[in-house]
Amino acid sequence: MNKHYNIIIANTLMNNANCGCLALSISTMLLLDKILKEANISYTFYLSDSGWYDTKLHEYKYKDITLKYYACDYYNGISWKESIYKRFQQILFKTNHKKIFKQVDFIFTLGHGDSFADIYGIPRFYAINHINSIAEKFQKPICFLPQTFGPFKDKKVIEAANHSIAEASLCMARDRLSLDYIIKNVPTQKNAKEYIDMAFFLPYDKYNHSPLYIHVGLNVSGLLWNDGYTGNNEFQLKAKYKKLTFGVIDSFLETPNVMVHLIPHVPDRIKTRDDDYSVCYEIWKHYSNNNLVLSPFFTDPIEAKNYIAGLDFFIGARMHSTIAAFSSGVPVVPLAYSRKFGGLFKETLNYPFLIDLRDTTEEDCISSIMNYFKDKNELKRLIDKTNTDLVIKQKKLIVEDLKKYLKIV
Repeated sequence: MNKHYNIIIANTLMNNANCGCLALSISTMLLLDKILKEANISYTFYLSDSGWYDTKLHEYKYKDITLKYYACDYYNGISWKESIYKRFQQILFKTNHKKIFKQVDFIFTLGHGDSFADIYGIPRFYAINHINSIAEKFQKPICFLPQTFGPFKDKKVIEAANHSIAEASLCMARDRLSLDYIIKNVPTQKNAKEYIDMAFFLPYDKYNHSPLYIHVGLNVSGLLWNDGYTGNNEFQLKAKYKKLTFGVIDSFLETPNVMVHLIPHVPDRIKTRDDDYSVCYEIWKHYSNNNLVLSPFFTDPIEAKNYIAGLDFFIGARMHSTIAAFSSGVPVVPLAYSRKFGGLFKETLNYPFLIDLRDTTEEDCISSIMNYFKDKNELKRLIDKTNTDLVIKQKKLIVEDLKKYLKIV
């Protein structure tokens, strides 16, 4: 190997409970590893916002592939609430990593998939957008990996977001609505296209569930269960999520030969507003029904996808749980709470079997889900056709454009 690239992949959570964010991070590293190895280029990955705050080499292993990376962080933003010793550690860590940003060859940003927006609050947007300011400061090329652009409400956020989009070397929208936003609001950005989510690259080995039942998976979102981070229905859902969840479970438990699987996709070891597992566990205890099972505590998104891939039908409010289902050929009903669902599933994948919780009552949601369940074979036919015709094409487009960005010809 006669070339070596230093690469920062920003907004990549690795020490985190969110299987969706982990799926994005792992899929990205696996794909870049494959592209660079085929081009005979060695590399060093630096993951900012990884959740690690140390200088050691970290590893992620998948079968015979070992991905290695270092944590890195921004060299400002010291927390003065910490002890003097902790502050010293932060200052040392961040100062040592300033040179990484100076010497890097390429920067990627994942934006947590859906956080280049102010839907989760203005502070979160600025935290996500910080890497774009760093790239501009050191005049480094930055690529927005496939993600959602927007929605935005705050005027200052819109101004900052549009500036970052304009300065980027490559903008990869994961849905048609995001691309439309770029075209309309940042006409100077000529290097933007519509792609699909990076998690479509996440590998899996289908889990074999018992052939004696029809296996229905239900991902219960702790975030929606707790009415968002504020507890005040911040996503403005028309459907009452708790009532909907119980209604879906009841409907399937009354359906002959069905085994219902509660599947947390954000299984946190600490009970938080965002944790799916504690909610699923309480529901499982509440029913104490042999036909309702709690899935394993997944510590890896590939483990979760393996399990989901073996199901016969799936309903989910965590978007990456539904992507795991769709990309493995499982009939799926996404329960949307934001624009990102419709953008990807309806606009990009041309998949109409989606329910928007913002404009549908829980009674209508349940009725639609049960009708889709009856037509699950039709859903599967459409998914299989889309994966064969569209997804493969879009994955090839991602690879081709990443090679151009990485100057591999």
